[in-house]
Amino acid sequence: MTNKRIKRSTIDRVLSAIERDILYASDDEILQETTGAQQQAHRVRTLIERQIQVRTRVVPREPAARRRLLAELLRTRPTLASAMSATFSDAQTPTDDEVDELIETLLRRGVLNPKRD
Repeated sequence: MTNKRIKRSTIDRVLSAIERDILYASDDEILQETTGAQQQAHRVRTLIERQIQVRTRVVPREPAARRRLLAELLRTRPTLASAMSATFSDAQTPTDDEVDELIETLLRRGVLNPKRD
C-alpha cells in the first residue's frame, strides 16, 4: 500500500468514527456539548476581532497605498518575490482585486504583522 493510500485509509477511518459518534449520540450528550461549543464560538470571535484589528493597523485603505506596500515588500524581502511576481509581472498595474488577494495571503501567512510598540 502506498503512503498516499495509507493516509487516505486513516482519514476514512477517523471520519467514519466521527460519523458514528454523531449518529449514535444521545440528545443529552449533544446538549452537554453546548457549553463547549459556546466557548469555542467565543474563541473564534476573539480571533476574528484580533485579525480585523491587525488588518486595520497594517493594511492601508487606499488602493494606491496598498500597491506601494506590496512594492516595498517586493523590494525589501526578496524571498517574497516568487509569490508576488505574478501580480506585478509584465509591467502591468495589478487590479485592486489582485492586490487585495495578495495582501490577504500575506496576512494569513503572518508576513504582514503590526509593528510592536
